[in-house]
Amino acid sequence: MRAATPAPDPGEVSWALAPAEGQLGAGRATFAYNADPGSVINDAMVITNLSLVPIELRIYGADAFTTPDGQFDLAPAKDQAKDVGAWLSFGTESTGSGLVRIEAGQEAKVDFTLAVPAEARPGDHAGGLVTSLVEATTDATIGVDRRLALRAYVTVSGELEPGLKLTDLRLVSHTSANPLSGGRVTVSYTLANTGNARLVANEVVTVSGPFGWASRQVEQNLEEILPGGEVKRQAEVSGVLPLVRTSAEVTVNGLAVGLGAEGQPAAASGTVKGWSVPWVWLAVVLLAVGGAVFLARRQALRSVGAAANDGPKPGGDLGDSDGSGNAETA
Repeated sequence: MRAATPAPDPGEVSWALAPAEGQLGAGRATFAYNADPGSVINDAMVITNLSLVPIELRIYGADAFTTPDGQFDLAPAKDQAKDVGAWLSFGTESTGSGLVRIEAGQEAKVDFTLAVPAEARPGDHAGGLVTSLVEATTDATIGVDRRLALRAYVTVSGELEPGLKLTDLRLVSHTSANPLSGGRVTVSYTLANTGNARLVANEVVTVSGPFGWASRQVEQNLEEILPGGEVKRQAEVSGVLPLVRTSAEVTVNGLAVGLGAEGQPAAASGTVKGWSVPWVWLAVVLLAVGGAVFLARRQALRSVGAAANDGPKPGGDLGDSDGSGNAETA
């Protein structure tokens, strides 16, 4: 006998978003456009209410940014949009935001306009179309803002100039109790997208001793970094022998991924040096040297004491003065 499928919770609210199909494409996961300054693009998204109750959503545009840990995110509603978020308007709303009510199990098509300013800088811009539902909690003074969004990328015509910059490069060594097994080195730095193109990057971190001895290397593919974005990076390299002086070289190679970018490259690199002292070995050497000095000093003191014991003793028999070998008596 097959178990019955539990009925959905009538109080649970959820919805889904997708770009509408039309002249601009079908089966799209995001919105992506090539546009000239001053151009206007008309498109639409579809909102599906997956709940058993009607929902009312607020819709607005938001600017995108790269978080310090390298993730794509959208600015909160309280932040005034200045880029793609400000270029979006929905339905007949001239303010760029509005409300839409969707019955249970139904979907709604929401038209929007993207107007690129005439003074828009060339290159990649990013934002999102945000749907928001504010739910009250048990405390009437607190509301939870649930957001679901679709990304919107706009590549404004003009020259693409990809760029990367690496700063604040640091190295910290963590030596092991067993120096032969190697320790680990933490390499941290800040990576900035200084150009006007979206970039994906590959990171290679190489750690070595003097003259490149005993080098170790790790490699990592990074998430997309938006123009103007900064990422705080940290790489762990294990199995590093403590050879007193350690250097780390970081090389980041990026490729532009916006529409029409054709994989234009950007690169940044840097080197930092630091101490990687084998404290266990050093302690053993110091103990050995200290023990040798102690034993040598102790032996020297014993030799001095023995020499003193072999000398003349006070009050002893000095022998006769005439050399006969017989002591004189009175």
